[in-house]
Amino acid sequence: MSRICCDWSKLCPDVLGSILERLSTKDFHRARSVCSNWYSVSVSRTSMRQLYPWRILFNKENSTLLFDPGEEKTHEIQHHPEIDFSKKYVMDSCSNWLLLVDSTLEFFLLNVFTGERINLPSMESFIRGKEDGKEEWVDYIQHANVSIFSKSSVAAVLWMDERTGDYVVAWCYKQHYLFSYKKGDDSWCNLGSHKCVSMAYKKSKLYVFTSEHYIKILDLSGDYPNEIIEGNPYRNHRFEFVLQPGEFIWMKKVAITNSGEVLIVV
Repeated sequence: MSRICCDWSKLCPDVLGSILERLSTKDFHRARSVCSNWYSVSVSRTSMRQLYPWRILFNKENSTLLFDPGEEKTHEIQHHPEIDFSKKYVMDSCSNWLLLVDSTLEFFLLNVFTGERINLPSMESFIRGKEDGKEEWVDYIQHANVSIFSKSSVAAVLWMDERTGDYVVAWCYKQHYLFSYKKGDDSWCNLGSHKCVSMAYKKSKLYVFTSEHYIKILDLSGDYPNEIIEGNPYRNHRFEFVLQPGEFIWMKKVAITNSGEVLIVV
């Protein structure tokens, strides 16, 4: 008797969609990571699920606790034994992925549901190979600890396309050291000083909100990022904030809407 083989990646979208709808939130996010077809079907079903933020807690036992307020459940996800979250700092997140770094400037991406890890090039080797500001960076690395990576000193952005696996990472330390890396690059790109306070990414463009309240736009689609001058409508537009008595701005964040409008969230 011949054996009939079934390709699970090519299930009828209606059948697959019906299966995805019956999964718990944790299993739903795991299932969409199976292949590009499953991910595409899951996107069409995401609108049927209520979107809300989860709370994440890191255990020293190499696991994460995810609290789902919708289901009022806590899910424990086990990770690789070598990951000690007490010595890691979460810089940013995108969908199911976290951007993490440790005190030796070792960066990696982590899928909190599947445990998949993507290692990024070491910043330590990159910086030690540069002569400009070498002594300052070497001293910073040798005395760094996770507490240095605070929201007040570090701005970062992570973008991930879960269907294709493409990703872009950018981070800035103390507004003066801006770096970017995207899938396929050989190493980090040093973008110089842009006085970066906050960043956002959309359609191959990095939007940098500066300490002078201007927005710079960097095109990351090529081999090396280039600043967009003539095509930047915000370059000479200073974002002013009129504070009312008793008000205080703790943080400023740049955000991009689905239509491409740039917003400053305070």
